[in-house]
Amino acid sequence: MQLLEWGWLPGNVAVPYSRLLKLVKMRLLRLLSISTAFVLVCCCAGGEKNFVNEAFRVRCDEFNMEEGSQDIVASVDYLVLEPSASQLLGEIDKVVILDGRIYVGDYKSQRILVFNEDGKMLNVLDKRGRGPGEYLMMRSFSIANGNLYVLDDFEFTIRVYDLETLAYRQSMKSPVFATDFSALDDGGFLFAFAPLSENLVADKSKRYRVVVTDADMQIRHRFFPYGEKEVDALCFNQYLSEAGEFLVYGTFREDGYCLFSRQDGHLEEHVAFDLTRPIPASERSSIQAVSERKYNYMMNVPYCSGDYLVFNISAQDVGGTCVYNRRSGQFLKPRQNGINHMLVGIIGGAGNQLIGNWVIKTNYENLVKNGFERAEIYEEAAILADAPFLVFYQLKE
Repeated sequence: MQLLEWGWLPGNVAVPYSRLLKLVKMRLLRLLSISTAFVLVCCCAGGEKNFVNEAFRVRCDEFNMEEGSQDIVASVDYLVLEPSASQLLGEIDKVVILDGRIYVGDYKSQRILVFNEDGKMLNVLDKRGRGPGEYLMMRSFSIANGNLYVLDDFEFTIRVYDLETLAYRQSMKSPVFATDFSALDDGGFLFAFAPLSENLVADKSKRYRVVVTDADMQIRHRFFPYGEKEVDALCFNQYLSEAGEFLVYGTFREDGYCLFSRQDGHLEEHVAFDLTRPIPASERSSIQAVSERKYNYMMNVPYCSGDYLVFNISAQDVGGTCVYNRRSGQFLKPRQNGINHMLVGIIGGAGNQLIGNWVIKTNYENLVKNGFERAEIYEEAAILADAPFLVFYQLKE
């Protein structure tokens, strides 16, 4: 191929001009989309704000997906958690890493366990009950401003605990129903809600999928209204994931994601994926449409590390854990002829790594049997003895 048919990306990476023009076009469209969202925000300044933001649409199907999602991984590390934690952990639903500590949320046992970077258990939040400072149903947790916040789904209340000691500080009544939430750096909160049954929220003014409040629980922004009969056929374990200065929001109602500012909850980016056979909007409430598995749809909120967003798509042609590169617009799916470094059980991201939960030792045994990188001898012995563990995927720069 002649030199004139090639262009250059930052870092002296050569690509065909056709690919380069496509990347430039996608970046310009993305900037236009973000600028539109910014204009919507600016035009609504002052008081409570409601948003209906049009998404930037990206094609995502078997024709523009390349194999090799494993290739973004540089190495894999295993962290075996203190064996005694297995008596307290039922499931690992959420992991947050901050200042050398690992916070593991288990919504089945209604506990949050705190570990150091070596897997030693440092503390446990276990306050299920009806007394002062206790919660009845932990639905999610978040960390900000020196506090650990727990969403009590039964009483629609936020319980606030000291991050260092886990001592109870106060309770705050939520102004809306929520299935997930995150504390913001400015003291406010971002609540996410998925309607899983009809007429759960009678007040039309509160039927929004995302609501942002200030520190006093006064509503500042509302996003994505939903109808009285609108129901999601698929429930996500999480609707928000953390990505540095952003929060990633995803819902079964739309294949795609939103980025909200972790500082104040402003909508920064809204992207929709055009899948090969998406579930029609009229069937998004149909459990049968999901169970038939003839459609493509996203199965979880995306987890983010750097420019990479990782999520699961149903169906065989593009099924499995897929990767979207926000910078290049490239989609990657698993390579069929190699299992090493395959992204499995991703439940979070932190810095330049993704966090996986393989649940039980049988999954570890099956993966390494088929070529996945093994743990060190002492780590493997602990895993095979049923110690809980996490898998850290270190990503390439």
